[in-house]
This record gives sequence, structure tokens and C-alpha cells, in this order.
Amino acid sequence: MARGTMRRRIPEHHAFICRMHLERIDSISGWVEQLTARIEEAMAPFQAARDFLTTIPGVNTIVADVLVAETGADMSRF
Repeated sequence: MARGTMRRRIPEHHAFICRMHLERIDSISGWVEQLTARIEEAMAPFQAARDFLTTIPGVNTIVADVLVAETGADMSRF
């Protein structure tokens, strides 16, 4: 076992890396907001079906969006 102290980390480097990570998170958050707005726009004609599907236990808005995307909101088959 070595006796002694470990080399101290360079705090500026860690701050730089943290800033890079935070900028990346902010960038991705912006992309998510843009995509969410596009999805809301595309789902506007299917709002009634979306609202109806969310009354099913366990089906939230995202699952309702997927169901509408897969079935085209045509529930006559079911």
C-alpha cells in the first residue's frame, strides 16, 4: 500500500467539463421542446380521440399519441 497523498484534481478542468455538460443538456432540452410542439401540432386534428383514449387506466397522453399514430384514430376495427 502506498503511503502519501493523491494528486489534487484541477478544479478549472472540472468546471469546464460541467459547463460543457450543462450546455449539452440545455441544447437537448430545446430540441425536446421543439419536437413536442411539432407533435402537438400534428395531434390537433385527433384531440377528441386523444382525450377519449386517456380515460383508459394506464394510458397517458404519450401512449394515446402512439395509439393514434399506429391506428390512425380509426377504432372501428376494435
